[in-house]
Amino acid sequence: MKTRKNDILNLITCPITKSNLRYLTTSELEVLNNKIAKSEIVSIKGNSFDIQLTEALISDKFNLIYPIINDICYLLPKHALINENYENIVDSLDDFNWGNQMLETFYDEFGWLKTENNQYNDAAVFEDLRDVSKSYIHDCHMRLKTFLPKSGKYFLDAASGPIQFDEYLEYSKNFQYRVCIDLSSRALNEARKKIGDKGIFILGNIANMPIQSAKIDAAISLNTIYHIPKEQQVDAFKEIYRVLTEKAPGLIIYEWGRYSHLINLFVLPYKLNNHLNKLFKVFNPNNLAQPDIYFHAFNRGYFNERKLGFKLKTFVWRSISVPFMKIYIHKWLFGKSLLKMIYNIEEKFPQIAGNVGEYPLFYFEKSA
Repeated sequence: MKTRKNDILNLITCPITKSNLRYLTTSELEVLNNKIAKSEIVSIKGNSFDIQLTEALISDKFNLIYPIINDICYLLPKHALINENYENIVDSLDDFNWGNQMLETFYDEFGWLKTENNQYNDAAVFEDLRDVSKSYIHDCHMRLKTFLPKSGKYFLDAASGPIQFDEYLEYSKNFQYRVCIDLSSRALNEARKKIGDKGIFILGNIANMPIQSAKIDAAISLNTIYHIPKEQQVDAFKEIYRVLTEKAPGLIIYEWGRYSHLINLFVLPYKLNNHLNKLFKVFNPNNLAQPDIYFHAFNRGYFNERKLGFKLKTFVWRSISVPFMKIYIHKWLFGKSLLKMIYNIEEKFPQIAGNVGEYPLFYFEKSA
């Protein structure tokens, strides 16, 4: 356990000052908990804090304290606790990026809750879980593994969620640690149940990762970056690139959204039906089944080398969308055979399928 703690300290950094972190000693924790009991500790945002801690981290600069709760390092800037009076740093952070509250709310209050069928709401809403689609979905999930190294020390899962599909566990199988960073504490608690001490769990923002540079041996980010504010999406790409070791790969699953013209043409009836349902719900707010979630997809030319500072290669993750599958893929329409044919076409023409289909796989490597 001591080795794991050292490995965590060698990986993480203060998200505000970018200085090193260390664990509070037993005596320091006792003093801190006494102050917490007396309501003398507040967060950097001025919120009260009343949880007695068994572990916490402190930064070299400004002595900012970050709680560790259920083995999760709370490294979102807004969770920093002020141990003394530091108005100077608080005043300097007026324009600081404090995170994405809409995304936190969606996943903590809806996305990572489970349905009666023991599925996460996120998958129930955004995925095709029917038997006819299982083989195709599985094969697309496993497609990522061919791009990843067989082993390493730190495997980064940026916006990990709860590691909701079994195939996801395969990606980091031979790595020493899977580093799960997410905005949702619920997601990280679920992920911890699945990987235990093999995981390093960070409540953090992938557009401002509390991870030291050049530490990660492979990184993925699956179906998330288009949910973060559009002005931060390039930052998320750059952050994943920054933390990679030399020649280490990064894989990002993105969605073309309205720029996936061919798929959108096929699913036009579905989209029209959705628009009508949304219009209906405006007048019947009690019918809303889920909170809002932000979505913004850029076009194919947006993430270029000039903007990012490194080259992306585009392959295919899945060429067809979930609405497409639910309209056209059915057992009585030879759905499994059709999906097998689509998968084989994707394998034969991965770059074309990645550009004209729904979900591209962006691949990049850290240069020397």
